[in-house]
Amino acid sequence: MMLTYTPDVIHAHTASILGSNDFGLKPIGNHELGRHLVYQVTRTSLAPLVLKLYCKKNRRAREIASLNLLANTGVKCAVIVDAGTFPDGTEWLLSTFFPGKILDRVWDQMSEEEKQRMFEAMGNELGKVHRAATFPFFGHWNEKGESLHNFQHYFTEFVRSSEYVIRHLQSQKLPDQVLLNRAVSIIRKNYSLIDSIQVARLTHHDYDGRNILVNQKGGQWKISGIIDFEQSYPGNREIDLAGIYARYLMGDANREESFFRGYQKHLGVEESFYQRLPYYLLCKGVVICSWTHGQAPAYYEEGIRLIERFHSLV
Repeated sequence: MMLTYTPDVIHAHTASILGSNDFGLKPIGNHELGRHLVYQVTRTSLAPLVLKLYCKKNRRAREIASLNLLANTGVKCAVIVDAGTFPDGTEWLLSTFFPGKILDRVWDQMSEEEKQRMFEAMGNELGKVHRAATFPFFGHWNEKGESLHNFQHYFTEFVRSSEYVIRHLQSQKLPDQVLLNRAVSIIRKNYSLIDSIQVARLTHHDYDGRNILVNQKGGQWKISGIIDFEQSYPGNREIDLAGIYARYLMGDANREESFFRGYQKHLGVEESFYQRLPYYLLCKGVVICSWTHGQAPAYYEEGIRLIERFHSLV
């Protein structure tokens, strides 16, 4: 479902939520992706808020469960103000606003020393997220934090979600079909690699510089907020670590050392993770390619590069 509200309709809905017409709206999300609509809500003499409208099922539930869990953990994440449903069934969430810039847009403004400090801060924040709780189940949950499928073994959830992605991938005519078919075959033949994952922890599933806000304080860049928990649920924390490798750490020992210096303040990393890392990169590449070719072509190419990197690593 793609949300196609006009600005006037969005304004009217927001007025009904706030009980006032004294506010301004500014789009701040990646609306072109068709996942959701996000607005900064400014109000006279009051702190700004964020209004998020969800066009995909269960995304708001995951965000609510995650943000409620992370309250009072020290993680720099939003606080829920209100939630509801519009007459047409669209779910919305109102939360606190973080000032700042998208991290991925300001890397070129940082010195190498600043980048190393930022990677340590990124590791520190992710470590706090992963340390927040363990769970007796893996997989999707409702907004109360209750399991939807009661998968007690990660293998079951991983295979289920992987096969869902594969079906969606194979329903399309994509230009790299031979490469993608080979990747699917390798994924299926190596499902047993994740048999050893036993502990479910809150996993962000999209933790990188697109969902990290930063600002400058005292001349130094600092993380001001972690956003977009709509894909978060009890899972395999190594998926988040592999995502960081995919975007930033491969082939850069200094960044890697900085990131894990922050992360290991909270949790250690098993040596066996590095044996599974190429497999995670392959899976992430397939996930990216399964939905981006028409919506975000540049990101599709990033998925192809990840699949090709897997072959170079093994």
